Amino acid sequence: MVKRKMTGVYRQAKKSKTGAVRVIQRAAKRLISKRRTKYVRRVPKAAFMPEQKLLALTKRNERPTIAIQLNAQASYKGFVIGNAKPSSWGGDWETLAGIVIPQGSGATQRNGQYVYLKHSNVFYNIDTQANATTTPPMECRVIVFRARRAVNPAGLSYDPSTSLLLDDVGTPTGHSVSGVNGYDLTRRLLNRRDWIIKRDSRFMVSAPYNTSPNGEVNGYTGKYPCMKNFQFKLPYNHKTRYNDQNLPEDCAYHWGMVLYVRSIGKDTPTTGALEVNIRGNTVFLDP
Repeated sequence: MVKRKMTGVYRQAKKSKTGAVRVIQRAAKRLISKRRTKYVRRVPKAAFMPEQKLLALTKRNERPTIAIQLNAQASYKGFVIGNAKPSSWGGDWETLAGIVIPQGSGATQRNGQYVYLKHSNVFYNIDTQANATTTPPMECRVIVFRARRAVNPAGLSYDPSTSLLLDDVGTPTGHSVSGVNGYDLTRRLLNRRDWIIKRDSRFMVSAPYNTSPNGEVNGYTGKYPCMKNFQFKLPYNHKTRYNDQNLPEDCAYHWGMVLYVRSIGKDTPTTGALEVNIRGNTVFLDP
């Protein structure tokens, strides 16, 4: 058999066919590579989604109000997020915890040094007490606040008991300042220069109907409620580093809540006339 000599036309056709096959093969490889890269990129994103966790606040049951100063008729009750109140805060402030997060893999622990603090949910309940003949209708004021760190000079911290409010000439004042009474506490302007104010509410309450053994009736009136409920969402929205004491190093988490109370109609001490109950939690993301 005589082998046919390949002419230039046949050689060009064969070369064109081979080139077309190579082009198709390269395109297929690129497509497979793109799909593989897309799949590989998606895996870490799904595998490393941060886990949302809840940390309970300390339960506070039937915490009574106390006098703002010795023998004062007006009273107050203060709470603060954290395991200890700031060192500069004077007066009585009960801590609610909700910030300490130890290392570990548990439902209330963290992996690594960083977490993303989202917010704290606080369920705040006020109950009046049925103290016969000693509890007239009462005016209350609830303030939720946090220190405004951006305007605080280095080394200077403010005390809400002496600077949360402003007097008539704009000077900081509070419930520990001499001469302040219940009307001042429920009417003064807030010191928004030094404090971030989340909530400021005024309302009236009345004690439940009750009589003493000798038949005297307390200051009950059906016009005002004997209970008040609030829900506060206190934001952080901050990725923060935790230190060896399991506390945030660079996050202002000390949200404060204070209740001021004054009696209406007669000069009656309001100490113990109201009680506060608190439940809540802190929400954080553990990467």
